[in-house]
Amino acid sequence: SGSLNDGLARSVTNLAEVERRLGNYSAAIEQGERALKIRIASVGIEHPEVADTLVVLALAHRDRGDFKRARELAEDALARLQRDFAPDHPLVFNAQVTLALIQESQGETKEASARVVAALAAARDDHID
Repeated sequence: SGSLNDGLARSVTNLAEVERRLGNYSAAIEQGERALKIRIASVGIEHPEVADTLVVLALAHRDRGDFKRARELAEDALARLQRDFAPDHPLVFNAQVTLALIQESQGETKEASARVVAALAAARDDHID
């Protein structure tokens, strides 16, 4: 039932993101952790979709003010995605922007800006003549 669990993990990840957007950060983190468990059980710790859940969790921790945990999760997600995808992949871009948002929250404005500029440059390389 790998595909069933995978669908469930995606739904629970989406639920975590909805809770986060509603401002229910504890619920978002709870659902994110649940999605992570389902995903790891379903597709394994190395699967790229694990990173998708990590990004949502990172944002929920950032919104709750736990920048240290948020950064650990975002850096983990980014490292996983960079291992599996080219720099111009949308998931890599998303993780870069997430990490930049967290850096900004921690007062690292210059580093955050540089990260976004580099991510945009990488994303544009192949797609614009």
